This record gives sequence, structure tokens and C-alpha cells, in this order.
Amino acid sequence: MIVRAAAAGIPAALVLGLACTRVSDHQRFELADEPLTITASVPSGGAVDVPTTTAVDLCFSNLVDPRSILVTDAQTSSGQSAFDSELSLQLLPWTGPGGEALTQPTAPWCDGSVLSVVPKAELSPSLLYRVRVVPRARGWGGEILDTTTPGWVVEGDRRRYTVEFTTTATPATVDPPPPSVGIVHFDELFTDGRVFDPRRAICSCHRDPDDLAYRLLDLDDRDTAWAQLALETRARDTGFPMISQRRASESFLVHKLLRDHDGEALQDVLGDPMPPDEPLPYADYVDVATWIQNGAQR
Repeated sequence: MIVRAAAAGIPAALVLGLACTRVSDHQRFELADEPLTITASVPSGGAVDVPTTTAVDLCFSNLVDPRSILVTDAQTSSGQSAFDSELSLQLLPWTGPGGEALTQPTAPWCDGSVLSVVPKAELSPSLLYRVRVVPRARGWGGEILDTTTPGWVVEGDRRRYTVEFTTTATPATVDPPPPSVGIVHFDELFTDGRVFDPRRAICSCHRDPDDLAYRLLDLDDRDTAWAQLALETRARDTGFPMISQRRASESFLVHKLLRDHDGEALQDVLGDPMPPDEPLPYADYVDVATWIQNGAQR
């Protein structure tokens, strides 16, 4: 479902939010016409020789509402033993499978959101493991999760999406080095070729004193831009603050940058997405998302 803002009766500053954007002249309330599905897992079901430090990534067909995911929605087990895991959601992936850092990102490996199940401790070698996920996730536009596709297993009166895999016979000998995490500091977003580089036209209206967008987000002054983005705590259109440190999927800035599969603004985002004319290049999205995920540091 797409919800667009009507120009009538809405203050311009509220409608425009933060972007080089235009006010829509209509309001749409379309029902989601396709269900949400899990299209792939990494590792795939039945995989062998899986590293003992693996995470399990589930790729969804569309964007997932982060509010629909609970920390108890997944379980990792082997035989009768269960193991603690952490869950994280990438609204649109900003890493490769397994959290692999992207050095030259051109397109996401998954067209929708990615739910990662990360065991809190290294797995044992040469064992069969099973990751099970409850069908709680829903799409950003209200799409219902389809539990009739391959991978769903009936357990009594319940269904669970199940991924079974066997770990390699060789345990990890040393702790893996931390991956390069991408953008860490705000000022990096202004460097050569990055999204806020003053020489790029992509955000030029935020540097034009005669443009309303400039008054909403001043990218001509880094200190002002920092305050308007990182220090603003009020809830925005989608119910989330502009920046949620280390939770890029729960940050309105990310919601404003993304589009649905029809190229429209995400549900509840007033006005057009940013930038309004063409989708944001994927590499720029990765920069912004990794900066937020790394703590949105100055």
C-alpha cells in the first residue's frame, strides 16, 4: 500500500520533510496486491561445509516493517540443544550475505529486506544445525507473509521457516578480522564522489538559499546539517526519528531515500522520495546506511 501526501491542508515544511522533493497532489490508499515471501537463504537449506562462524540470512521479496520483528522470532538448534542468537534487519541490504562489506556496491544482492540470524557463539564443527523462524514478519506496506512457499515446515499446528545446514569439520582457528564497515564519520559523506559531495548535483537544492529544501536541510554547512540530521530526535512521518544510531532500518532518513518496487515513496513518507527525479544510486544508500549503522558518528 502506498500513502502519498495531499498538498491541501498540510504545512509545506511537514510535507517536504527533508529532501529535494515535491508535494504530491493526490493521496493513494492501495491494498498490497502481492504477499511477502522469503525468496532465498544464505546458506541455503541442505548446505554442507558451512563455516562455524556463519550467520543465516533470509532474503524477503519486499521491504519488511522492522516493527514486525521480535528478538524471539528465530531459534538456532542442533539436536535437542538450542543456542542463543541475535536478529538484525537490513531494510534494504547494505552488506553482502553474511555481513560482507561492499567495496564497490552496484546493486543489492536481495531485492527486499534481509533478516540475519547470528549465533552468539561459534558453532561446533561437523554438526547439523537448524534455524527456525516464526511467521511474524509483515511487509512495509502491510503485505502478509506467505507460509506456503518452499522452506516452511509444519510443526503440529504451527509453521516455521526452516534452514538446515552442516558445519565444516574444521573450526575457525582465529577470530575473523572485523570487516571494513564503510562510512564511519559524518564528514566522510561530503568527500569526493560521496552523496553530499558539493560538486554533485544530487542534493544541490539543499545548497540553494532560495530553495525551501535549503531551509529544511542545509548541506552548505556541515555543522548545521549534522544538527538537522543527527541531533533531531522527534518522530517523523514513519514514526521513527531522523537517525536511530546503529539501527539504520529504523531511521527516517533511510526511509526517505528508499522507494517501493513501483518507484514511489514508501508508505507513510510524505511527499516524494529523495532525490525526487531518479532513485538514489545504491552506493550512496550503502554509505548513508553504514554511517548510521556504525553509530552515526560526527
